[in-house]
Amino acid sequence: MRDRAKNRKPTQRGRYLSTEAIQAVQALKRAIGTVGGGHGGDSLERVLAAKVRRLIKGDMVAVLRELQSQGEGLLVLQVFDEVRREHWYKPKLSVYNDMIKVLASCGLPEKVEKLPWMAFG
Repeated sequence: MRDRAKNRKPTQRGRYLSTEAIQAVQALKRAIGTVGGGHGGDSLERVLAAKVRRLIKGDMVAVLRELQSQGEGLLVLQVFDEVRREHWYKPKLSVYNDMIKVLASCGLPEKVEKLPWMAFG
């Protein structure tokens, strides 16, 4: 039998995720899993501070796109909030469009109304 791992396509079109970005996605998913379970582990705020805020621009956007492709609505909101706080961020309609799609597919339409629309007003 062949090793199928060699034939696997990248999870994001056009760019491979860096090691730091992959670790950030995994840590975020672990943190959101332990919030409801109460099994200890990393809190979401601690993971955001330790993993996401220290990423470079390309990796931070890659984490946002990866979480969008995985349909992680609540995590996408958290990472998007971090991206918006960065000095290099400029509002793009395509990012908001992707956010709306993810939140709607996750059953969180009430969160769409809370997105910061002031940039387009």
